[in-house]
Amino acid sequence: MEESIRNTSSSEDEAFTKEWWIVQIEAWHESGLSVKDWCERENVCTYAQFIRSRLKYCPEYATPSREKEYTVEGWSALEIDTAAYFTIECRDVQLTIEKGFDHDLLREVLEVIRT
Repeated sequence: MEESIRNTSSSEDEAFTKEWWIVQIEAWHESGLSVKDWCERENVCTYAQFIRSRLKYCPEYATPSREKEYTVEGWSALEIDTAAYFTIECRDVQLTIEKGFDHDLLREVLEVIRT
């Protein structure tokens, strides 16, 4: 597929039909790959698009929720799912971080967002 499909805005997620997303999500599930690895291999959508669409169209395939929300001075919220990922919201930016992330890179990104 064309690279133009890989747009990260959530409004672009709507360009794909619900049926298309369900087929992609089922293909990922059957592959046994992590979402990150599947998205890189298939190159049909971004990780963020896949996660949003999986939660919207196939929540049964989402990681069971064990999230806790914390409020930190200067930040909107920090949600942690100890099983697979956590989400950070700061100003108008939302980041979903998977296990194995680069701590130094995250620190640098957060500094940029805060300024």
